Amino acid sequence: MMKRKNRTAPIAAAVVILLLIAAAALIFLLPARFNRLEPGRVESVELFSGQTGKGVTVTDAETVDGICEALSGAKLRVSGISIGRVGYAIRVTVHESGGGERSFIVNSADTVRCGPFFYEPVSGEIDYDYLVGLIPAE
Repeated sequence: MMKRKNRTAPIAAAVVILLLIAAAALIFLLPARFNRLEPGRVESVELFSGQTGKGVTVTDAETVDGICEALSGAKLRVSGISIGRVGYAIRVTVHESGGGERSFIVNSADTVRCGPFFYEPVSGEIDYDYLVGLIPAE
């Protein structure tokens, strides 16, 4: 009697590989949403400079609106992996009504870091100079 070969293992491995490739493609092709802020839902924004060590917490509605506009002006897409890279220009922490919080790093008008990825604008730009201007000088 002959044994039947197990053909499901190679097929399962191929399916897993295809799913991983599809997930990676989605991560790199879909636009990021972490910088899309609704001013009405934002209670405060903390800006901290990694270059000067100074920071500010913004709570007044007009300035919060300006920060939301400065950050939401760009449609961002993954541009690379940030694992193992240290240092930053501005750490942004957004506190939303209802207790939500999100934090990311703005290194320049065209480089943002969130989690293990770097992002760059595919359209528009982040108003980096406006954000820097809100942080107290040395």
